[in-house]
Amino acid sequence: SRLGRGAMLRFNRLPVLPVVRAALRDVSKIPKISKSLGLVTALGLGLVTSFGQKAQRSKNVSCEDEPDEPELLESLVRRLPCGLRVLDQTDWWDVAREVPTAGKLRALLQTGGATFYDAEGYFVKTPMVALVAIGGLPICASDTSLHLRLGDLKVPMALEKLRAALRSQMGMTAMFSYLNRRGHEPEEMWKVVAKLGHFSVGHTAHLSFVLVGHSCAVENEFNSQRDVVHLGRLTVARTRSQKDPPLVVQRPELLPVFKDIRKQVQAAILSKVAEREKMESKDISIGDWQEALYIGWPAAKAHVAILTGSLRNLQKLVTSIDDDGKETEYRALLWQIAMACHLLLPDMFEDPSVKFKWRPPPHLLPEL
Repeated sequence: SRLGRGAMLRFNRLPVLPVVRAALRDVSKIPKISKSLGLVTALGLGLVTSFGQKAQRSKNVSCEDEPDEPELLESLVRRLPCGLRVLDQTDWWDVAREVPTAGKLRALLQTGGATFYDAEGYFVKTPMVALVAIGGLPICASDTSLHLRLGDLKVPMALEKLRAALRSQMGMTAMFSYLNRRGHEPEEMWKVVAKLGHFSVGHTAHLSFVLVGHSCAVENEFNSQRDVVHLGRLTVARTRSQKDPPLVVQRPELLPVFKDIRKQVQAAILSKVAEREKMESKDISIGDWQEALYIGWPAAKAHVAILTGSLRNLQKLVTSIDDDGKETEYRALLWQIAMACHLLLPDMFEDPSVKFKWRPPPHLLPEL
């Protein structure tokens, strides 16, 4: 696998589908990807010798096969046996690196686990929330186990050991109150503070989640929580990646309406992209023109973001699940976050189906 990956990097300019290049990080995925894409690989070297029907077109390489029907990229989200969903950010961004700017958002949405009504990936059906880092360290997962992602090195880590490390850190923080006069071990001290509900120690550990396929409208709600969590988010309009964004459709009954809206807005906006060059005034930068133009897309356009918060602040954030004044889409995203936190630390985060009265619509939750 090491030789195969090195060889692939030397052939970076070849028009290989990004998901194939990402798959080379995990040799177990190669047969599956190769079979689905019609690729022939040289065993031992991992060199791609035939791109087959699903190869990307480029100016330098032609393909004699007839174009296939549009096909969504495979999700890179992995679900551990306990139910926790994990995304390897390194592989995720490797996919985006190979895609032209105007198509990056769709590629990230597809490989980030969002689901769609259509084969082209322009109408998002269900958003995805996946864990990407613990305590600032990136993580990834196979189908059965968790790994710390230290550059190209993947360090296997039992989930229970990560739980123990988080509990120990919070327990050691609690020791300062009375200088641990009873000589508790860190995890034992954690049990004491957890029983008392003194969860302020949860500020010493934090988690990062990717939010994939939520609307620009509901992202404003997360923006208003910036005193609680940090949000790394996509620029709303001042970037070419917002030239042709997918739209979030919360109800299947509204799909025809949103198809019509998107068709009209797309035609109007794309017809004006090149007009900056024709204007008499040349003091308008490309960024200013894109911002003024792409803001015309509706608030339903799909976004990606990374949300980071301390364990204690995540506790506070998800309490809005039972707030009837909040948007359903927002509450459904909080539900995914709450469930992930529960699966990771059940003694700090209660099962949301037990703690909260509200229930998210099934179509806004990923399939099990």
